[in-house]
Amino acid sequence: MSLKLFQRLNSSKLANPLKKLVENIPTYQSKLLLKALQQEGIRFAHWKGNQHILEGLEGQSDIEILVDPKHKQAFETVMKKLNFKKARSPKWNTYPQVEDWIGFDKETGNLLHLHTHYTIVTGVKYVKHLYLPWLEEYFSQLKTDEKSGWPIPKPELESIVLMIRIWAKMPLKKRIKKSPEVQEKRVEELIGLLKQCEDENLLATCDQLKLKIPEGFIDSIQKIKLEHNKKAIIQLSKFFYDQVKKHYRKSWISSLVRSYYYTYYLKVTSFFFPFFSPMSYKKKLVTGGKIMALIGSDGAGKSTLSKDIVNWLTFKLDTHYFYLGKYPFIQSYNKVLFSISNLIHSKSKVSKKLRKLLGDYYYLILPKKKINMLQLAKKISQDGSLIICDRFPQNNVWGMHDGPHLQNGAQSKHAAKEWALFKKIEKMEPDMIFKLRVSPEIAAQRKSTHDTTSIKQKCENLDNISFMNAKVIEVDACMPYDKVLLKIKNEIWNNLSQ
Repeated sequence: MSLKLFQRLNSSKLANPLKKLVENIPTYQSKLLLKALQQEGIRFAHWKGNQHILEGLEGQSDIEILVDPKHKQAFETVMKKLNFKKARSPKWNTYPQVEDWIGFDKETGNLLHLHTHYTIVTGVKYVKHLYLPWLEEYFSQLKTDEKSGWPIPKPELESIVLMIRIWAKMPLKKRIKKSPEVQEKRVEELIGLLKQCEDENLLATCDQLKLKIPEGFIDSIQKIKLEHNKKAIIQLSKFFYDQVKKHYRKSWISSLVRSYYYTYYLKVTSFFFPFFSPMSYKKKLVTGGKIMALIGSDGAGKSTLSKDIVNWLTFKLDTHYFYLGKYPFIQSYNKVLFSISNLIHSKSKVSKKLRKLLGDYYYLILPKKKINMLQLAKKISQDGSLIICDRFPQNNVWGMHDGPHLQNGAQSKHAAKEWALFKKIEKMEPDMIFKLRVSPEIAAQRKSTHDTTSIKQKCENLDNISFMNAKVIEVDACMPYDKVLLKIKNEIWNNLSQ
């Protein structure tokens, strides 16, 4: 394709589809994964949602992988070799014989989530009450996906299973309607699959699965394909589902109760958790979490990088943002946690007046607030969560870099108390420190409204900041932003425990 033609296509109405086609390419890490699984002779397949398989392989959604339970040990060995991290789901997303592995693509910085099934389980939201006893049938009905090279089930098998999943996942309020609704994306997915099916193969697949077929089965399939007939979808879904009820993992009623419980539990906790402590919604690392901090001069990109790293990790992992600068606060899933001390730790006029009234006392309240935050960070990181600290208090440099403010040479009770607090913080180091190094000239360009003398001093004083046990990683923050972010992502992933 010539450059002019590409530019014309890119600026035309075809630009978005073309861009999407270019972007939907399996990541380097997913290619390594496929190759390693094949070389080890592991029986596996991407078992559902195969029309969107590339989205999973590029890190935009889950990779729904089915693995022969006989090969579980070999599979886990491959995961560890490829630096995938095992994660544990919250209680409302935990199911028997289903595990989670998170991988990282060093080229794009994308996370890959392997939703790993050692059995075929589906059903009510937050419970998955139904096992489908067709593991061997799955592995005997595979083909190679042309787009990705991954083994996937033949469309006839995936179509039948999707119909069962549609009714198995149907909420009670929809089931009791005369005409239950089917999600539009499920309709589109089913039609796409059925268009790839041969009638004879559909019948043979039902026979292999020991499923009876209703009268006028092929006519119903034609109605779905040609007319997008949702009534026919519901009828077939329920007909097949009724035949697999004997494979319930839990009774449907108890599963329904549990599903409603978690639905309302999450709504309530989502509303109230900002008044208490961070809520853990996502997966946690089995080997434990980490506390990571970014420090540097103004213009080094601390806050922007911290927030982008939090957004990157919270794709799948439980991650929280701790701001440890002048106005400390905790942000969890885009909600700032409430604290009465926030009344004086903000940029408002009222807070400014309160700080003025407090005088030197404020510089004792500030480190105490940070100590409380770091104690909380330690607690939740030990449970597997990740903490990103934007800035970190230190006692090497006074008056800047979030260091002490009262150590001006004059001995006073307030100065002694402040020093004691900072010595306590010294023992609460993070696991990893990213020192963002930037030249005074570039920093001044990025922060044109800031005092250039102060910026220069902060750049120079970064050398004087040291830590006892934390792993310190130097980062050239003069590089283009995307390269800085990718380097930090790589360092984070390589330093998370296996």
